[in-house]
Amino acid sequence: MTKKLVFVSAMILAALVVLFVFKEQNKKMPLQQDRFRVQTFETGDGGWGYSIFQGDKQIIKQDIIPAIRKNISFQSENDALQTGLLVIEKMKHNKLPTISREELEGLHILSAN
Repeated sequence: MTKKLVFVSAMILAALVVLFVFKEQNKKMPLQQDRFRVQTFETGDGGWGYSIFQGDKQIIKQDIIPAIRKNISFQSENDALQTGLLVIEKMKHNKLPTISREELEGLHILSAN
């Protein structure tokens, strides 16, 4: 009985060590394809836009301000960046990456009229 108990205890301990090592390794090396990032760029009209990447793949390119009738670029790099970060937050929570006028007003990109 004692040998069996020692063997079972050793197997449980080994399994726990393997799980711990695996978990720590995943913390250090997250899967690149699961990570989103935003990159801003200058547009041809002197404004700004943003691209969203998942890993190395560009999945969104936005060179005009969404949710408004005019086709104009963001006035500043920060405006484009903040909008891109909002899109990423939505995607992380499995929401559609759409932006409303109210959200742009909340980011102080558009003024409330």
